[in-house]
Amino acid sequence: MYQTEKIEEDITVVNIPNLGDVDILTLLDLIKETIEPISEIIDISALCRKGLTEFLPYGVKILLKKKTAEATIPSFIDYQYGRINIFYRGCKEACSYCKQEGSWKSNCEFLISKNKKNSKKPQKSKKNQTEDQATDTSVASVEPNGQTEADEPSNVDQ
Repeated sequence: MYQTEKIEEDITVVNIPNLGDVDILTLLDLIKETIEPISEIIDISALCRKGLTEFLPYGVKILLKKKTAEATIPSFIDYQYGRINIFYRGCKEACSYCKQEGSWKSNCEFLISKNKKNSKKPQKSKKNQTEDQATDTSVASVEPNGQTEADEPSNVDQ
């Protein structure tokens, strides 16, 4: 439906990329509570498994018309156990990892500091592993034909 509607200034397509642990019926109730007071919901589409009535936990799209031009669509839908990100053209920066406004996931301070902590842990570098492997192979005796002493030459009849 959202592809057939003429997109005007007050009409917006909202994407919900990941529902988390919320089922589709609960999500519909949350959408009504959060978005319906500021806009008219024209259409909601969700992906489902072919031949089943099971909805997938991602890819929900909402076509809505703002009641006023000044109405601001929130960046999150809050519920009892957390927040669900919603994205639309012109939305504010909102991190899908830490669920905070002000930055995208690619610039999330929490995620960057977490990655720095993980990189500081002592790890055996690839360079050291390669040197260890090279040392081990230098101890093994290799015949000039490329076979080790333990291998018996085999004749293969073709």
